[in-house]
Amino acid sequence: MPQPPSNKFRAAMEVLARGRDVLIESIADEVVDQGDNFAEGGFLFHEFLEMQGARLHFLGLLMGQLEQSAETLDESRNTEARPPVFDPEFEVDYEPDQIIEPEPRPEPTRRKSTHRRRARSRKLPRPASSAEGPADEA
Repeated sequence: MPQPPSNKFRAAMEVLARGRDVLIESIADEVVDQGDNFAEGGFLFHEFLEMQGARLHFLGLLMGQLEQSAETLDESRNTEARPPVFDPEFEVDYEPDQIIEPEPRPEPTRRKSTHRRRARSRKLPRPASSAEGPADEA
């Protein structure tokens, strides 16, 4: 029995790829069986596209996510496996016990806004309303 790959994301992709092949084969069989109905482009055709298209779309999204995770894992393993680069000509300009303080950042300067503020309008007093409502003229 072959050794399973050490990247579980690639292993999952292989399983899903086999499932995708089975799905595509069943889709091809269904298209051939329903050829006359699908050629008309009616309700059955659109229902078929909605069902199978969604499945294939989501499978493609899942495969893409697994591929991205597999590549990230491979890259992290490759950087861990590499020995650190040693440059004998590299010179350190501080003592080993010396604490290096970061240089303070300059305070950001505020620019004066060129946008003019619009004056607020005053609220007008509301007309007094009677408790009885508008008077009817008779």
